[in-house]
Amino acid sequence: PVPAPPAAAAGPPPAGDDEFELVGSTGANALADFPHAREYCVTAPFAADARKCCANCYCFVCDAPATTCKTWAAHCVATAASPTWRAAREQARRGP
Repeated sequence: PVPAPPAAAAGPPPAGDDEFELVGSTGANALADFPHAREYCVTAPFAADARKCCANCYCFVCDAPATTCKTWAAHCVATAASPTWRAAREQARRGP
């Protein structure tokens, strides 16, 4: 016989745990309801006008809500596929 897996611990996760669990979506596409990179927005399609964003769009470079990005005019076209923008993102993570 194979032993049963250990029972999950009851109660909330320990403090400092940075993982989270999505439990649902209200729309047809989860990208409309949850935070996402600007290039993946289904509410304001990237190809139509990269400068527009929805309330859940995040700046790829700053890794912050697009509405708070101080250089959105430049960052709005950033994509994960671009080596230049990936380098800019890494620089932003390291700080000045």
